[in-house]
Amino acid sequence: MLIHLDTTVLMRGGLPAGSALSDLMIAATAIQHSAALATYKATDFAGLGDALKVIDLSRT
Repeated sequence: MLIHLDTTVLMRGGLPAGSALSDLMIAATAIQHSAALATYKATDFAGLGDALKVIDLSRT
């Protein structure tokens, strides 16, 4: 399961260098479930482009 989730993210461009494995798993899970991701660290997920809808809570 973990390999499938990681592959989902990597095939869509990956995450910025230095991103934690937990960020990779969170992004992959959100993509698999077609869910938006609300975070205070939107830049951690910038490498995914339009594959993942990221809601930047730091701007609210």
